[in-house]
Parts: sequence; structure tokens; C-alpha cells
Amino acid sequence: MILQAGGLGAIVLDLGSIAPEFVSRVELWTWHRFRVAAERTQSSTILLTQYVCAKSSAELLLRLHTPRMLHEGRCG
Repeated sequence: MILQAGGLGAIVLDLGSIAPEFVSRVELWTWHRFRVAAERTQSSTILLTQYVCAKSSAELLLRLHTPRMLHEGRCG
């Protein structure tokens, strides 16, 4: 409903503390509907998660690692 109303530059969904078994219950078509609604209203939707869930519906995927992991060569 927030996306359909329009008038917002960005909407952030913070699912970072949600367990992967719950995040994975959201169907892929739901993320696609969010993307289409965001494009129609010209707003940005930012999804913060610890696990990949939007898959092909995502325009951009950023994976962040701690500096220690980068130093030890474990990024990937």
C-alpha cells in the first residue's frame, strides 16, 4: 500500500534480523510486484537482509563483508 500511494523517494524494508526460513517464505512474485510498484511510482525500494531472497527481482545486489573477512581472503 505504501508503494502504491507514491510520493516517497525511498522505502527501506529491514529484514536483517529475520531468520532465513521465514524470509524464504515470501514468494518471488511478491518481490516482483514490489519492484513493478516501485518503478511505476519512481521510488527506490531497499531490502536489507542477511540472505538472498529477491533474486531476479533485484536490480542491484550489494554484499557487504567485515574488513577482517576481506583481509583473510574469505569474501566471495
